[in-house]
Amino acid sequence: MGDFMGKFVTFCKNNTSFLTKEAVQQYKGICAIVIMLYHLGWSLDFQYYRPFSHGDYVTGLFYFFSGYGLFKKFNEDRTYHIGFIRKRVFPIAFMFLLMCTVYWLFYYLEGFCYTPLGIIKDFCLYGNSFVKYSWFIISIIYFYIVFYLLMRLFKQNHVAIVIGTFVLTIFYVAMVLALGWGMHWYTTSIFFFLGLLFVYREEKWMKYLLKYFCLCFGFLLCCLLFSNYARTDLFLAGKKHILFTILANFSFVFLFILCSLKIRIRIPFLAKIGNLSLEIYLVHGLVILIMNKIGIRDYLVLAYAFVVFITLILAIVLSKIRSIFFNKKKDSYLKVK
Repeated sequence: MGDFMGKFVTFCKNNTSFLTKEAVQQYKGICAIVIMLYHLGWSLDFQYYRPFSHGDYVTGLFYFFSGYGLFKKFNEDRTYHIGFIRKRVFPIAFMFLLMCTVYWLFYYLEGFCYTPLGIIKDFCLYGNSFVKYSWFIISIIYFYIVFYLLMRLFKQNHVAIVIGTFVLTIFYVAMVLALGWGMHWYTTSIFFFLGLLFVYREEKWMKYLLKYFCLCFGFLLCCLLFSNYARTDLFLAGKKHILFTILANFSFVFLFILCSLKIRIRIPFLAKIGNLSLEIYLVHGLVILIMNKIGIRDYLVLAYAFVVFITLILAIVLSKIRSIFFNKKKDSYLKVK
């Protein structure tokens, strides 16, 4: 059993490959699965799914990996900005608009006819995305565009890019607060900036994290347990709840990073899921709606199996469509890039 597990999970003194592209794809696979189960738990009966009761934790990881990956590639390739919008932003926007069309058809068949103006108004006034659970996709498009503009403006001035990202993250949070949108729009967005900052200070921070690993781990674990208890069980309202939520997210994300320094995973299936994380994010809400429509929500095992299986099938289909329009390698969802 130990030899079998050793093929997939390895404990090591220093995992120097903890944030390589291959490793991050596996982490994204884990996050995509958790997000799907989290939203399914909300749809079924929240109180029985406490292990997945805080989806914002893994959303923070998605932000962090996005910021880290973009800045890392920019550091390695001075021409990274060339074709960035076409290669990185357009595919996401296209898939989002495609799913908007699919949702419109679904609601139309249900007897609801939404107008483009009504959809836009609902989004601007209340922060409601027409594609269920896709607020993160809209948010990450903003941050991708911000990063592109800063790349073009400041060229190789990395300090200016990091500072500019921080300023425009604050602007994003202020805008969301002014519009009165839900707190999920901003409590994890800071991690995109922290991903960039981690790249900029990686060598120095890594020395401290490895040298004081136990101290950092114990401190972050205490912060996570306390802040999670405060936000969940004390029912704090207003600013206190927001502050403890941000603290809990910060503690979780950096605990995850610390654990990845000591644990190396090699699970190809997770990497394949990670390659489909965008499509899973976009389609799983629709599958949950269909599950509720066909009346299997009371059969928990069947509901779980249906949502997971159909989501993965539709995600693969969407991935094929994306590859057709944006010239990706055929069957890219089967490969760890």
